Amino acid sequence: MDQLRKIVTDPQYSCLKVIGTRHCFNFIADTYQNKPIGKKNAHISLEKFTDATVSREGPFPTIKMQPGLTFSKLIEVVDSHGLAIENLPSLPHLNVVGSLLTATHGSGHKFKILVDNIEEFEMMFANGQVKSFQKGKSPYFKHYLLTFGGIGIITSVTLRLEEGFNVSKSIF
Repeated sequence: MDQLRKIVTDPQYSCLKVIGTRHCFNFIADTYQNKPIGKKNAHISLEKFTDATVSREGPFPTIKMQPGLTFSKLIEVVDSHGLAIENLPSLPHLNVVGSLLTATHGSGHKFKILVDNIEEFEMMFANGQVKSFQKGKSPYFKHYLLTFGGIGIITSVTLRLEEGFNVSKSIF
C-alpha cells in the first residue's frame, strides 16, 4: 500500500485511473483526456493485490479481500471454506471490486445488486489517507461505493457470505 500511496500523492500526475480486468466499453477508464502541460496521466493496476481471508466470526461469515481478485478466484476461496456468495454476475473473469463500483447485478430478479453484500471497505483518497467504512455505522456508506472509482481507490472489501449451496444450470 505504501507504493500505491506514493503514486496517488505524487503531484506529477493529474489523472490516475485504476484498471481491473479491462472489461469496459466506454471512456471512463481512459487517461488521455484533460492532460495539463507538464503533468502525467497513468493507469494503476491492482491485479497483484489478491489476498483474501475468510472469517466465521460474527453473525454471518465474511471474506475480506484486496481489490485484485476476480470472481473466479473469489469463488474458489469461498467454496474451499464450504461457503457461498448469495448472487454472482454471469462473467467470472470480472474484477470483483470493479464490478461492485459499477453497480453490477447478479442473476435473478429477486436479488439486489452485488454491492449490497458489502459489510465494510477501505478507500484511499487523493491525499493518501485510508479510511474505513462500515455498513450501518458510517454515514453515506453506499455513496462512497457507486462512484466508478472517482472518489478514491478501494484497497479492501469485506463481503457477507452464506453457507454453501449447489446451483444447476439448464440451457434450452
